[in-house]
Amino acid sequence: MSKHTIEISDEDNKSFKIILSIGYSGNSIGSWRSLDKGFIKFNGGRVRYLTSEGTQTTNHVMLFEDPQSEFSGLRLNDYSDWLGVNDQGMGYLWQTWAIGLKPSRISWILVD
Repeated sequence: MSKHTIEISDEDNKSFKIILSIGYSGNSIGSWRSLDKGFIKFNGGRVRYLTSEGTQTTNHVMLFEDPQSEFSGLRLNDYSDWLGVNDQGMGYLWQTWAIGLKPSRISWILVD
């Protein structure tokens, strides 16, 4: 199981940190929790991999609170590949989760 701290920023440079714990395989389900409260609707929940379109080696990570709401939440694009977790990337925050951040494209960076 990998456990990392990730800083997530919106287009207005507002940012917060989460801890994300997930296995190494593409079908793993893990957990996440926010370290900074008030930026998104939930303080923690489940996380799972999504396979990137057009590739078999790159995975996105989808954070969600309710497993039934697949397309609401926060997605970290290109989170990992066959070499492991990437240092940074882009993603998307859906309107249904936005509180202190702008619902739009986000960027993420691996802090540790």
